[in-house]
Amino acid sequence: MIIHTTIAELYITKKGRKGKERILIPQDEIEVVAGRGVRGDRHFGSVMSSTVRDRNLFKVLKGIPVFNWRQIAITTVNEHAEIAQAIGVDPMFVTGKELFSNIVLANVPGFTQLPPFTMISFAVEGRPILLTTLENNPCSVIAAEIAQSAEQPNVQGKVVKVLAKMHKRGLMAVAYTWGKIKVKDVVTITTPDEYMKNMA
Repeated sequence: MIIHTTIAELYITKKGRKGKERILIPQDEIEVVAGRGVRGDRHFGSVMSSTVRDRNLFKVLKGIPVFNWRQIAITTVNEHAEIAQAIGVDPMFVTGKELFSNIVLANVPGFTQLPPFTMISFAVEGRPILLTTLENNPCSVIAAEIAQSAEQPNVQGKVVKVLAKMHKRGLMAVAYTWGKIKVKDVVTITTPDEYMKNMA
């Protein structure tokens, strides 16, 4: 499968109080470093401390160094709207900012269901290649962010349940090559079954 879309929004996340990622800074351009992610982002680096997901999937110890497969967070405008509708809030309160995205793509139906190692590339020479890893988990921090933006504290518990049920929080990715990405860049999404034809 090959899908064409564009970049709608770009962000860099910074550590907020007590290390929580509550500060997102909109960007016109971001720099992606191979094997490390978005320069200046709190998730930048090839290694991170193991999370709950690592412990559940691979039975590793808490807090040990592991491969950083969450270098880049990617979501889509259409899935933002679907989440907002399911929660019952205005779509303006479910954006890349509330979902802690680095990259927000325009309309990509079924984006979060795309398989691991889906390739995200760009039409302009010198742009990076990204490879998706896994679906990004819902979390209480995101739920609080959406509830705060919408000024509806009563929806916070609902947000986590909706995100867990819908599987539309987007995908994590790693940087395969180096380059810069700009808002409005044209993007090509290629699933592994398609690009592996080149191995034949």
